[in-house]
Amino acid sequence: MVVKMHDIDESELQTELKAAQKVCRVIRFFLVGCLSVFVVGWLGTCVSLTVGLADEGLMSLLGAPFYIAVYGLIICFFLYKLIQIFTDVVKGNEPLSVEQAHRLRFLAVMLFLLFILDLSYSAGVVLEVIPQAGYNIIVNDGIEKPTINLNIGMLVFSAIMYSLSAIFRYAALLQQLSDETV
Repeated sequence: MVVKMHDIDESELQTELKAAQKVCRVIRFFLVGCLSVFVVGWLGTCVSLTVGLADEGLMSLLGAPFYIAVYGLIICFFLYKLIQIFTDVVKGNEPLSVEQAHRLRFLAVMLFLLFILDLSYSAGVVLEVIPQAGYNIIVNDGIEKPTINLNIGMLVFSAIMYSLSAIFRYAALLQQLSDETV
């Protein structure tokens, strides 16, 4: 059964909005927990890798510690922007706003950076620009043969997020135009 918005009375609409805000509050709480756990694990990993490889010189720090540091920063920024999106909805702000569109675009850029980071790091290991023994197996999901990791899924998801940001921006500007003419 398809319910049209004009068929729902004001009290039902308010109930639905409150339910949606509760779901967004739970998602936001979950994301804050994920970010907290991730930051603790990420910082611990960065410190232990850096300390463990400190004796081997500067070149050893350009391998796995650098990759993990940059990867972790990207994930932290990504999760933080997601938290901001859900925080705005919980506060009752409009989800179709130019600010939300900018946040979605930022998420798309972060996903694209993850794609580039994986591609460049795996290419560096395979082409032995970063010739650390054993990292090839880690980067290439346990495959011993030298292959370059081309994560098409991440690239496609990044493009989808970028497209959604354009749609959100268009919808927000259209809503703003509609509000100004009324």
